[in-house]
Amino acid sequence: MRELAVFTSLSLSLSTASIAVHTKQWIYHYVSVPSGTPRDRIIIGLLPVLMHGSLGLFLLGLVVYLVPLRIEIASTVGAMSLLTIFAYLTTTFLPRFYVQCPYKMPLPAYAYPFYSQFCHMILPKFFHVPAPPSSTPILSMKDAEALAVNDNTYTTDARALAWLYSMSSNPVLRSISIQSISRLCARKE
Repeated sequence: MRELAVFTSLSLSLSTASIAVHTKQWIYHYVSVPSGTPRDRIIIGLLPVLMHGSLGLFLLGLVVYLVPLRIEIASTVGAMSLLTIFAYLTTTFLPRFYVQCPYKMPLPAYAYPFYSQFCHMILPKFFHVPAPPSSTPILSMKDAEALAVNDNTYTTDARALAWLYSMSSNPVLRSISIQSISRLCARKE
């Protein structure tokens, strides 16, 4: 029982540190002004990825080490490790498929042109999948974000005004939000 607590504590501590570094990268993406050359930014962005990779290999090695000793401990550590790896991979690759995702990191943004080229050229050719609606691939994540914002401007504004209406108890503010929604709908037509 003591070994289970020790190894569970170790894997939880390492998972928490990994998630903290990952979250710090998200925050850094929103508050930082890029400085240095793209090469320098790639190298700096690669360091946390290497740390996460080494942590994943360590946790995998820990599970392999624990299997012959105690299967209960190995399964507990393995489940927590898989959950951490799944969360890391999901939040890393989700912005590639859903442009408005808030979990953005600098390093995967550099891979977006390759992903865009893959979706526009290789995927339709070899796998007989229809190409994305735009005729040319989007070359940067910033361009994809700008296109998504422009495509969803009215929907986002309407949702924000509806939220304002539903959350406010001030009758003047509610009246203004209704007027704004009606003008927004009239402008769209």
